[in-house]
Amino acid sequence: MQDFPNTALTLLKLSLTLIPLYLIGLLVYNAYFHPLAKYPGPKSMAATRLPYIRMIISGRFPHKMKALHQQYGKVVRIAPDELSFIDGEAWKAIYGTRVGHGQKSKDYRFYGPTAGGVPSIIVSNDADHSRFRRLLSHAFSDSSLRGQEPIIKGYVDLLMQRLHENIKGGTNTVDMVAWYNFTTFDIIGDLAFGEPFDCLKNSDYHQWVSIIFSAVKYAAYTNVARRVPGWTYIMPYITPKHVISHRSTHLALTNEKVQSRITKSNDRPDFFGNILKHQNTEKGFSIPEMITNGSTLIIAGSETTATLLSGVTYLLARNPRVLAKLQDEIRSTFTKEEEITLESCNKLDYCLAVLTEALRVYPPVAVGLPRIVDSQGDMIAGNWVPGGTIVSVSNLAASHSSANFTDAEQFAPERHLGDSRFANDSKSAMQPFSFGPRNCIGRNLAYVEMRIILARMVFNFDMELDQPEEDWADQECFLLWEKPKLMMKLKPRRLYISFISIYRWLLTASAISAKKKGIADPKRKDRLESAKQLNSEYKETNMSLSKSESDVILNRANVALSRSQRLVASWLPQQTTEELANPKTDEELQREEDEIFTAVPETLGVGAPLPQKAADGSWNRTELDSNDKLRKQLLGKNYDRVMKAAAEQKAAAAASTAAAAAASANVVKAEVEDEYDEEDGRSAMLARQKNKRKGGAGAGRGVHPAAAVAAAAAAAAEAGDKGGEEGEGEVAPPPVRSKGRKKATSYLDELLAERAKKRKKR
Repeated sequence: MQDFPNTALTLLKLSLTLIPLYLIGLLVYNAYFHPLAKYPGPKSMAATRLPYIRMIISGRFPHKMKALHQQYGKVVRIAPDELSFIDGEAWKAIYGTRVGHGQKSKDYRFYGPTAGGVPSIIVSNDADHSRFRRLLSHAFSDSSLRGQEPIIKGYVDLLMQRLHENIKGGTNTVDMVAWYNFTTFDIIGDLAFGEPFDCLKNSDYHQWVSIIFSAVKYAAYTNVARRVPGWTYIMPYITPKHVISHRSTHLALTNEKVQSRITKSNDRPDFFGNILKHQNTEKGFSIPEMITNGSTLIIAGSETTATLLSGVTYLLARNPRVLAKLQDEIRSTFTKEEEITLESCNKLDYCLAVLTEALRVYPPVAVGLPRIVDSQGDMIAGNWVPGGTIVSVSNLAASHSSANFTDAEQFAPERHLGDSRFANDSKSAMQPFSFGPRNCIGRNLAYVEMRIILARMVFNFDMELDQPEEDWADQECFLLWEKPKLMMKLKPRRLYISFISIYRWLLTASAISAKKKGIADPKRKDRLESAKQLNSEYKETNMSLSKSESDVILNRANVALSRSQRLVASWLPQQTTEELANPKTDEELQREEDEIFTAVPETLGVGAPLPQKAADGSWNRTELDSNDKLRKQLLGKNYDRVMKAAAEQKAAAAASTAAAAAASANVVKAEVEDEYDEEDGRSAMLARQKNKRKGGAGAGRGVHPAAAVAAAAAAAAEAGDKGGEEGEGEVAPPPVRSKGRKKATSYLDELLAERAKKRKKR
């Protein structure tokens, strides 16, 4: 007994010596001699999981993964027993099923524990997962979504109404994160439990919405704690108390909603309808399973969709070119909101490309979802991985890798529309809804909500960031993004039109038309005063136009503009035969047009501000004495060159016509053929003598009929040209026909003439 203190002291000293030596040896082994030692990555992360834990708690995990893959490549060792991939082939190997390889089991330490240990569709074995998915998949089928469309549309209508009310209330700056959360939470509440949470109705967060992210955050802390022995004792010390409290409230509210739904009728097209049909059967859900899966549906069905909508709104505001193109597609496709439906949104190719690109740039689930390699090991994206290794594909890192995407940091929806610039993109590396049998079951519902809400937002509002200098997308992530407020300036979609600009085009066209007809335009001043008055009222009240009013004005402006363009086009030299045979490219035509025409000042555009010198709306066009003045004004310094070219072409055409007439005049005159007269049976000779007696003026004077016709045509062309200059309303006199010979005007006449020729030859 006396030696016991000495023995205990000796053992303590020995432990204090051996434990550090063991830990040091373990760190060295992990870093340099472990089966995963060949894979690249920081040695600190290869030696111990502490850096991994620190990244999870800090919320910077996906950003760190992105940086590590940029530095080390497509495979990175992020912990002693864990690898991260970004290769497209890795999705199939890790999350899919292949011959000889079943599904890899989930690393359940990554996910938070379910209430009472009851499995859910996310945390369950293969058998339970198949049972859960079989009953839930009916609610997400195409037929069910069409039945649920009126429910979704009702809440989107209410969202638009609330946003318009907020803008009319005196502020045009709103937090779109909050409004998107209100909408998706109300939709999922109604679809899952048969009743909304009235977030949109009350324009405020429901208690549940305000605490829902804490339930997600709780899973991040359990991911850390469950990797340490005795984690149940550690959890209360590393997890903030409000996170634990909010998770308990979340589970209690889920239980309350499920119990309420069970007591209701089962004739609604919601998620629990099919589940309740199989209640108390072998394939059905137990009450605890309804609660755990209800909790999952609320989080996955509301938070992720609101996250993507917030992200795409931010990205559009950051990229005006993309926003303008999307506005053009939506506003040219639909004339009223009622036309924006599930079916019609499926035809918006650019809108779908925008959403797909937003899922790449800002994936709602940015981290990799870990799986465990089977004991026999596996080949993943060309890399042999030993059994027991934890593997995953990091969503954010894969989507932002330059190895997978051209201009990976650029928001470019065109990459999903066949643009050749992005032909080498590895689209398989992007899987925002995961991959394989356990991918996101609510993918179709998410796309329906996102398409309809985004289309309605773009149709109704012009959007811009309230604080464009801030990088809103730089966020912390705890499995899902912890989104700050997204303050957006919304303006009701309106057509900003300067009425003087519209009427200037109309008055120009009116003056040209009046000049052609040789009449004055007595109402010109009245119309100008009306335009000035409308413009004054517009500036004072900042009024907007209804769709029908704007359509009328724009249609009239387009008609006037097209008339002006046709008039200008008539002044240009006509294309030669060689030019018609070898047409120019669009680029060459544009370059030639730029050389011919002086640039039109932006102040002439529809809706552009007027310069001071044109305040009266006339723009130096009060004396339109002739079209020649308008030519000079539009052609500017190129007037002389263009008119010279036109004159040369006219002279060449006249010379060609004269040469043809001379050639015809030198043709040997032939006797007028004998021909039969069908009506009275007179002989061809009598008919010829009769014609001679009447005397063909042209033939009697020695002028060939063809020459007379050619001369008349030339005179008509000259008169027509003068008419284009001085008034095209006059009709040119008909050409003088030769009286010396009847011209064949029917097939019978031609046949008789042909017979006469043959008879004469004989």
